[in-house]
Amino acid sequence: MATAMIDWQLLIGVRERRRDAARAGMQQEQRVAAACAQQVQQAEADWRAQLAARSAHAQALRDSVSGGGASVEALRQSGAWHGALGARIAARAQALVQAQRRFAQQQAVLAQARRALLKADAELEQACKMQQRRRREQLRIVELRIEDALEETGTQAWDARRREMA
Repeated sequence: MATAMIDWQLLIGVRERRRDAARAGMQQEQRVAAACAQQVQQAEADWRAQLAARSAHAQALRDSVSGGGASVEALRQSGAWHGALGARIAARAQALVQAQRRFAQQQAVLAQARRALLKADAELEQACKMQQRRRREQLRIVELRIEDALEETGTQAWDARRREMA
């Protein structure tokens, strides 16, 4: 059975490059996820601002009506403005939902990038362990050869002395 010789340094170098690429990919996905989170926050702030504007407008209308200073034309314009604010609120709510959806998708991509980094780290660690194991095996083989050579030398010296004595 032939054994394949593995260039451990080359293999470890490849695994290190994979790990570094996976780390860079994960960091990029983290930046994108942070940008998505910021977009969600901005969309939510826009939506809340429109809700507050509608609430303020409704309060102003109530104050105007209760004070008796509201004309029919003012009430008509106020109703149109209130409808426009409702449309803005709906648009901002839709933008918020879309931003949340993008953020959730990006979180899934980020999780996948993290798994890829963990896998690359594990593969690198495995290659390093295999290299260390191979080095220990090679060292043990050298030690056994040295022991065999010393034993053979001792045997030859003993045989030479025996022949000299004979």
